[in-house]
Formats: sequence, structure tokens, C-alpha cells
Amino acid sequence: MSFLWPAAWLLILPLAAYLYWKPFRLSRLNVLRLLLYALLVLALSGPMVEWPDRAGTLVVAVDRSRSMPENSGREAESLIRRLESAMPPDSRLAVVGFGAEAAVEKLPDSPGFDGLKSRIDPDGSNLSGALDLALRLIPADSPGRVWLLSDGVWTGMDPARSFALSAARGIPVDFRYLRRAATHDLAIAGIDSPLTAAAGEFYTLNCRIVSPEPQKAVCRIRRGDGNWLAREVNLRRGVNFVSWRDRSTAPGVADYTVEVTGADPKLDERPENNRAQRLISISGRKPVLLLSESPSGNLGRVLAQAGIPVVRKRPSPGELTAAKLAGYAGVILENVPADRLGPDGMSLLAELVRSGSLGLMMTGGRSSFAVGGYYRSPLETLLPVSMEQRQELRKNLLAIMVALDRSGSMAASIGGLTKMDMANLATVEVLKLLMPRDEFGVIAVDSSAHSVIPLKPVEDIVGGESRIRGIESTGGGIFTYTALARATQELLASQAATRHLILFADAADAEEPGAYQALLDKTSRAGITVSVVGLGTEADCDAAFLKDVAKRGGGMIYFSDRADELPRIFAQDTFLMARNTFIDAPVEGDYTAALRSISKADFGRSTGFGGYNLCYSKEGGEVLLVSRDEFLAPLAAIGRAGLGRVSVLTAEADGAYTGRFAADPMAGTLLAALANWMIAPENDPESGYLVVQSLADGVHRVELLLDPDRERDPFPAPPAVYSVITRDGGGGGGGGGGGGRGGGASLAACRAMRSVC
Repeated sequence: MSFLWPAAWLLILPLAAYLYWKPFRLSRLNVLRLLLYALLVLALSGPMVEWPDRAGTLVVAVDRSRSMPENSGREAESLIRRLESAMPPDSRLAVVGFGAEAAVEKLPDSPGFDGLKSRIDPDGSNLSGALDLALRLIPADSPGRVWLLSDGVWTGMDPARSFALSAARGIPVDFRYLRRAATHDLAIAGIDSPLTAAAGEFYTLNCRIVSPEPQKAVCRIRRGDGNWLAREVNLRRGVNFVSWRDRSTAPGVADYTVEVTGADPKLDERPENNRAQRLISISGRKPVLLLSESPSGNLGRVLAQAGIPVVRKRPSPGELTAAKLAGYAGVILENVPADRLGPDGMSLLAELVRSGSLGLMMTGGRSSFAVGGYYRSPLETLLPVSMEQRQELRKNLLAIMVALDRSGSMAASIGGLTKMDMANLATVEVLKLLMPRDEFGVIAVDSSAHSVIPLKPVEDIVGGESRIRGIESTGGGIFTYTALARATQELLASQAATRHLILFADAADAEEPGAYQALLDKTSRAGITVSVVGLGTEADCDAAFLKDVAKRGGGMIYFSDRADELPRIFAQDTFLMARNTFIDAPVEGDYTAALRSISKADFGRSTGFGGYNLCYSKEGGEVLLVSRDEFLAPLAAIGRAGLGRVSVLTAEADGAYTGRFAADPMAGTLLAALANWMIAPENDPESGYLVVQSLADGVHRVELLLDPDRERDPFPAPPAVYSVITRDGGGGGGGGGGGGRGGGASLAACRAMRSVC
């Protein structure tokens, strides 16, 4: 034992003298008095006991939600770096960031902490998920500790279970309280209005505004993308109410946005809560959203002539938001490439279709299905046809090399994986798409090229997936010329009819251009194509260089700042460069008996197209039109996805490959039937039930109203509610069962479908 202040023991002398001059009459009281003096001096001396070394793992869990103080991220990074510098050499540090989900910012065994860089949705505080992830990073039967930096506000599952699990393992959880001051905060507490209204019916929107002090403010409201309507208001301290009265004559969704701005910025410390959104469903038949690069084309006119209300738009991620999609009964993708929709937009659309809120129809062309990038996309599993490549399709052999950037930037975490992990998974997708006799090779590049799999036939590769998954980031930057030279050297020695290179690089860290122009001129003359996948955006410093590489290489250029998009992009490039999933020859198609399930019209026996996307029938789907060629592939099909409906035409509805179908008098009838079948039905009074929704204080309540005089329930099993909750800038998440709290817009559906409602 040692003492911080051993000089404190000198106090025992005056205390002993005092005890000598002022003793108690009873000796046992004097003994107790002496012991008390000794304990007091011991406490003042600061005793220290050195225990055996218990170096272990410290996990710092950082709350990165929107409710945290403005500079909390920088403060957390500073604290973590100070911790890291003070830790013993044999201890390990891990970092977990969390918002709506938890992600690893630093693994225990990885080198020094370089900041909080993971993409995290800030609209949530999944504390339970963060604690579970932190506990998984601490090895079993090993000492550890969790340090939580948070404002104490959580969403999602109750973290009590996670705290109990931590206590059971003997892992302490320390807490540092970081909270934004909210003494003076002007805020919109909510907007009260009906969730539904009839077309032409007046309704009231009542906005609740909380003000810290009496002040003047400007309150603005607008519907959709219309003009703002401003009103000056005098707010008193506490809750204030500002109301508007409006009506909508067209069926769909009325999307209202309300903003409030105070006269004194000092009375508004959190301006981000000064805006709120409210959706009101206007009853009636909702229109269908047609996304097409030629919105004025024939497909829109055909559907309108069939009595289907259509809104025509060019494809963009901005069209696939919860507020906009809530106003439609279905979405038609007319030969639209997946990258025009964006990953979040496709995820939201997929969840809304599964929930029964929307229907989906997809038509073919050279920008759709597999060659359009939908293989391994969020929409793939919804379609009633499969885009898997069959071995008998391609006659010529293919040789593909993949050159992967394994520089230091690839070690950054996304969720529970790193960017390198996602690039490895993408490379595995390419391997899975090849035939046994195709040739495949992989090199990993930093400042030099490292052969992972030499170019050889797929059937001769042993343990290919595990070798690819084992590629790790090692630091430095990618030497682009080195990657190109090494990969094309192997391709030049191949005798395959199609030789292709996929170069993956960080768009902000692609070094060493070298004499790439001369090299690519040589490879182009040899018939080798080069595509480039840039992790980042077109605004990054090396993006122009990577574009030029793809242009000179005769391949495609892809940019994405979402590493989780890499498997889809790698697969899309493989489909495109193999040139084998779009059949560009005329084909006859025969109608099947299943067509009677969506239309009673007499279509005749067959029709013809100038080309189509080769797909295959999927279990659960119904083929309405089948090709008469060697593949007997579906040209038109329907199917269900969750509670929603999906229809497809794998041929081009209106374009260069429409062929004889363009002059077929029954073409419009078929397209209208496919569209009508997939449209999400409204509440039908004859169904025996009615769905009523309400939203109050952040709680979304869905009620199922049944006829009190019914003799039996209108469904064979207890109903389930499927709810999709979306947040600004993100996709959707589906869930069955009870209600919950959340931001953004919430949509729910209840449909009678076999045993599920």
C-alpha cells in the first residue's frame, strides 16, 4: 500500500495530544476515539492499493443522433484520442457509433482511431443495439469496459436487457452525459389534422408551437411544391396554436410543410425542430406514377385511354420519397436503369410494395432488369421473374479480371463491415455469375499489385470465395497504373472471346496515373474492355481521371458513395459487358391460360417483339406470355410480394425493340391489364372491414373496423398490420405488429391475403 499524501499522518500527533489532555472516563470510549482518529488520518492520506494488471478491451459507444449537442462529435473524437494515448500498451480500444442503427467505427485490433466516419442515420438513438454491438467486441472471459457518450435519450428496444447482459458478464458501463441546452427553444410540437379526407371536403390543420418567451414570429405553410403562405403571429410563453383551413379536390395525398421563424435567434437554440410535415390522404382513385426517360411516350397515352389516371415523371431519387409515393396507387418503371432511382429510393419503394401500399410494374429494354442494374438490388426479390444467369445461355467464353483498391481508406467501417469487405462481396458476386469454363482472376492493389487469384478457368479455382473475402486493407493509396498494367497483362495472355477488367478505386485517392493512355490504347486494340467503379462521387478529386480510364478502356464508369451498393454495381457491369441477358433478336410470344386471371379480352394466340430481357420464371409467379425461342422465357408475368402486387413485361413497351407489338391492336389492352392488376386497392366497403389510421403525439394507431352484425370474420386468420416508417434522406423499414414512435411519415396497410391481412 502507498499513500498520495503521506504527510497527513503527522496529524496523528496533535490528535493524540488532544486525546491525552481530554480523555473520556471510560477506557473503551477512548479506544474507539483513537480508532476514529486513525481512520480519519488514513482517509486524508489517500491510500492506494495496486491490484494485479487487468488490461482488457475498452469500447466507447458514441451517440451520433440528431438530439446530441452540435459539437458533440468533435468532443467525442477528442476524448477518444486522449483515452487512446493514455491506455496501457496491452489494452485494446474499440469505438461504436450509433443513431437509428449501430456501426463499428474502430475494431479492437485495428490501428489508431481516425475519427467518426461511418454513415449513420441520425434520426434515432438505438442504444440497445449499440450496447449489444459493444459487448460483442469484448472477447468472452476477458476483462472489458463500455464507456457510453450520450444524452440519455433512446429509441427502439428498451436497453434494460442489454444493461442486464453487461452486468451478467461483469462488464461495467460508464456514462458521460452530453446534452444540448434547450432552455430557449422555439419549436413545432406537432400538427393536428385528420389523416384522411374526402375529395372537396374542408379540413383544419392545427399547428402547436412552443415558445420559451413571448415573441413575434412568422409561420409559413405550403402544400406540396406550391407557394408559401406566411402569417405573422404573436406567441405567448408556452404552447400556441396556429390553424389553417384547406381542401383538396384531387384524390391522392396532400403534403403540407409548416415552418416557424422567431424574431430573436437567441430564443431558438435548436432551429432544426422549426419545421414539420403532415400528410393527409384524399380519398378516391389515386393515380399511377409512370417513371420514364420519355414521359410523353405512348405508354402513358395508352394507360390514360384505358381510364387509368397517370402522372408522368422522369426518374430521379427525388420522386421516390414517402410524401410523394403516398399519393400514388402504383409505380411503373419504363426501361429505367436502377442508378436513376438511387438505393434509398429503391429500398423505400420495395417496402411500400411489400406493405400493400403500392403496386409495381416494370417494362423491359436495354436499361432494365439485369442489364439495368436490378440484379442484387432491393427490387430484385419483388419481381415475379428471376434474373439469375443460366449456364446454357452464353456460347463464347469470358475472361474477367477484378483489380481491387485495398488502400487505407478501404478500412473505414459501414455497419458491421468495412468498405473492403463490401468490395470483396462484390467480387464474389462476379465469380458466381461466371460459367465453369470462364476465366477469372483477382488482384489487390495498394502501392503494388498482389495476386489473389491468377487468371484461370473458374472450375480450376479452389477456395475462391474464401480467398477473396480474406483481402484486407493495408494502408497507402491505390497505384492505378500498376493495377491496370498487372491486370491487362494477364488478360492479354487469355484466349477468351470477351476479355474485361473491372477496376475498383477510391475516387478521392487514385494515385499514379502513369502512362495509362498508351496502355489503354494497346489493350483496346487487343479487344480488352475496362470498366471503372469509383467509390465516391463525380465531384471527388480523382473522378475525372477515372472517367477517362473508363472512356479509353471502352467500358462503363460507375460512381457511388455507398459501399453497400458495390455488389449490385459489379453484377450490373458483368451483365452489361457479357452482352448476353438482353436478346436483341425478334421473338414470338405465346399467351398462356393464366392471362385470363387479369383480363377476359380475346388476345389471340401470340404477339411479337423486337427483343427482350432474358429472365426465368420464379416460384409463385404466373407467366402470361412466354417466348417461342429455345429459352421459353417469360415475356409477361405477375406475382405477389408480401401484401403487394407486381407485374412485368420483359420486352420493351415503347421503343426500338418493341417490334410487332407496337402495331398489335391488343397491345394497349395487355399493358392496361398489367397496370390495373398491380394497382393497390383502396378500402372496399364490401370487403367486410375498414382500416382507420390516426397519428397523435408521435404514436401511429391503426384500427381495423369490422361489421358488428357480421356472422363471421372476413379473413381466415388474425390480421397483421404492416407499417413502413420513413425518415428524411433515408429509405424505409417495415415491421409487423404493434405501434411505435418515430419521425417522418408513416404508412400502413392491411389487406386480406390468404391468412394474412
